[in-house]
Amino acid sequence: GGGYPDALSGEQIPLAARILRASDSFAAMMETRPGRPNLTPDAARKEIAGLAAIEFDPTIAKLILEPELLRDILEWHATAQLPS
Repeated sequence: GGGYPDALSGEQIPLAARILRASDSFAAMMETRPGRPNLTPDAARKEIAGLAAIEFDPTIAKLILEPELLRDILEWHATAQLPS
């Protein structure tokens, strides 16, 4: 993309924003959305791995795929009370 709205790319993007982008995408992949079914955690991991360096900061993507961090994300996802 063009780095909308500030034309930022790579490490110019704040670290918190890069973490949020990858983790939010991972969680969203496992949710049923209009027009597509949810992915299994394993399928979502493969999707994140395949998009590392294309859509996501590769270091952040690698951290999301770490087993202990992945377990924490999945536990949060299973118990989160999201607004309807």
